[in-house]
Amino acid sequence: MLLALCLCLLLSLAGLAACSFSGGDEAGSANAAGSADTADGGTADTIAGVSLGTWQDSVLISERDNKAHPVQIRFTTVDTDPAKVQKQIDEYNVSAAGHSIPALNDEQYDYIIAHYEVKFPEDYPDGDYGITQVVPTFTICAADGTDVISVNNTNYSGLTQTFEIGYQPRGYDFHAGDTYKGAIVYIMVDGYKGYRIVEHMPASDGSETLTYYMPE
Repeated sequence: MLLALCLCLLLSLAGLAACSFSGGDEAGSANAAGSADTADGGTADTIAGVSLGTWQDSVLISERDNKAHPVQIRFTTVDTDPAKVQKQIDEYNVSAAGHSIPALNDEQYDYIIAHYEVKFPEDYPDGDYGITQVVPTFTICAADGTDVISVNNTNYSGLTQTFEIGYQPRGYDFHAGDTYKGAIVYIMVDGYKGYRIVEHMPASDGSETLTYYMPE
């Protein structure tokens, strides 16, 4: 139940939809997994993803004209060391305005932090106060694109959400031509690497395109 509460809190902090856990009463509950599991905890039908350090074409909705404009995104590092991750969470919790990342006291789960960059071109729409909408929308999925993580014949659900802990511009301090350096924190089954980070790339008409990134 603790994990469910933590996930609900992360969802509420991020302003996303209310939590909905599948496959059990709480995230991480044990259920029989299908035969698609592989020796490394992944699945047989996997989705290719953009590797770390590789720039990927994307778009963000500009606050100036409410239209989609090109940017480039890349994930640079993924921190899994508990001490290093906790240090970053502690620093965020001290500096955050009114919100904090709750403690995760369950040895079968870990917090992971993925660092990324968003490069804004020189011709990106820039208001008199600069650019403040710089954060893409990311979620987590299994290697086959589903929202159920399967490890050693056990299914884990409710692990799709991410929470931004990067320093976001507040106006007048970020402009076209700048690069935003962000970071997302999320919960993952201890030691599991067979997942994807999913970017939900928006379009001006409200639709979206999914781009998958490798965590290593």
